[in-house]
Amino acid sequence: MKRVRLCLLLLSALITLLAFSGCRQAQAATGFGQDDLAIYLDGTRYYLNMDIQDVIAILGYDYIFAQAISCEHDGFDKTFIYDSIEFYTYPLPHGDIVYEIFTTDPSASTTRGVRIGATRDEVLAAHGSEGTVTDHEIVFSLDPSSEFPVGASLCFDLENGVVTAIFVTARSW
Repeated sequence: MKRVRLCLLLLSALITLLAFSGCRQAQAATGFGQDDLAIYLDGTRYYLNMDIQDVIAILGYDYIFAQAISCEHDGFDKTFIYDSIEFYTYPLPHGDIVYEIFTTDPSASTTRGVRIGATRDEVLAAHGSEGTVTDHEIVFSLDPSSEFPVGASLCFDLENGVVTAIFVTARSW
């Protein structure tokens, strides 16, 4: 009797674990989340809240630079424009932190493989249908959190239903 009870208990625990792991996999495969707030270029992942010094260490000093007094932080908001990708930062005590990344480079992609030239349907198939879709853009947003106090978004600019630009931003859209 104890053996049967133990087997039932183990079977029940196994079914519960499988059920929860299946839910997590389905959610990760379809739901938009924080891991989607990145752009891949030449095999490197660039993401929100990345220190710009880490970007410069990878891409080098061949960029166009601009800065302006920050409206939100002490110091200067800065822009670093490379040939294939742009980074916008805000100053924090521990460094200049990336709050937006923008690209029109056909070799860049999202974490789910969407590139410039993808169709509206390909974006929705890869990133899910929870985005806001208009004739000119698709936006997937996250609610405010401790890491992104005003929210964050993954955005696709569209022209005639085709992606012409991809950007991620630590801003609510």
